[in-house]
Amino acid sequence: MRANGNPGTRHVAVIGTGGAIGSNLVPHLARMPAVGRLTLIDRDRYEARNVANQAVTDSAVGRMKALVQAHVARTINPRLAVTAVCEDVEHVPLGRLRADLILSCLDSRRSRQYVNQAALRLGVPWLDAGVLADGHLARIDLYRPGTDTPCLECGWDVHDYAALEQAYPCDGGNGGSVPAPTAAPSALGAFAASLQALECSKVLNGEDDTALPPGTQIVIGISPHCHYITRQRRNPACHLGEHAAWEITPITVMLRTTSMKAVIRTIAARLGDAADISFCVDGRTFATGLECRSCGHTRETLRLLSHAGSIEASCHSCASNMSVPLAGMRSCIDPVALSPPMLRRTLQSVGIRAGDVVTARRRGEEIHVEIREGGLDDVDHPSANGVAP
Repeated sequence: MRANGNPGTRHVAVIGTGGAIGSNLVPHLARMPAVGRLTLIDRDRYEARNVANQAVTDSAVGRMKALVQAHVARTINPRLAVTAVCEDVEHVPLGRLRADLILSCLDSRRSRQYVNQAALRLGVPWLDAGVLADGHLARIDLYRPGTDTPCLECGWDVHDYAALEQAYPCDGGNGGSVPAPTAAPSALGAFAASLQALECSKVLNGEDDTALPPGTQIVIGISPHCHYITRQRRNPACHLGEHAAWEITPITVMLRTTSMKAVIRTIAARLGDAADISFCVDGRTFATGLECRSCGHTRETLRLLSHAGSIEASCHSCASNMSVPLAGMRSCIDPVALSPPMLRRTLQSVGIRAGDVVTARRRGEEIHVEIREGGLDDVDHPSANGVAP
């Protein structure tokens, strides 16, 4: 059955689209009149065991979950703009999460922490959902950005942060990196998805009188037939400080041809002076040097580390693999310390992607710039260096 009528204007980002909750949630979103654009994020592929408790069939086995659910959404509503992102949410450029609402269906505490921080920086409300097989519990939590509203971490203590480092039990593959099966029935995932979809509709339609207040959690237990509502308060000692959203300015570039020097010059001009400025890319680490463990040869580089924390490079002296020493890793770079060849490198060769947010800092002042890619037709008034403010 296909949805009819004009597409909506609201953009929803869904993180964890392929699980017991997410696979039931996407069809609801595709049918919402207010939704005109979906961004679906999931790193995994469907396995045979997923058919037992997720809203998929055998035909999905072996395929990327985000792509499968994107097809489902387009089948229901062909007018819907759908983007599938097949990677960890922690690896997705911050700008790709900019939406009217973020919905998360995650099984990782660390991933939820990342979404919480991203939502605060972008000033976007987010709605989290989860299930627990014991007691057949389904929950939803709504967080709205604001200096006076609570976030996920407002309620965390040292035990919660310690739990971030705990590995999930192994279910027999990937050396323990795969979460153990939740044993939650498909109906429980569908129930949580329905709760999340209904609350999503309220937020998108501005139904503030009936929508959950910020920091509210609803837990419904099916087996014991219980219903809990809890409110979290803003913690003035929250690890994330003032909860102020970043003011992010977009600039349009051509990643394949725009140099680091051009972008640095454009951003530095907004701070009035290029001296004493450091640059970082949100959530990423720069490699500024390589070392050969076989012959000891070193050389300069400028690349953002892959998400595996490595760089594929061969030694010019002995052809062995080179690695990034600890001294060659930088969360921020100082443009003054970069050689001319490094400054001439293009954004693409450095590893900067569309949607990455570059932060420039100097003496307590900072600005944030989102890198957007466009061809010549997308740049209204390009400067000589290929950057359009």
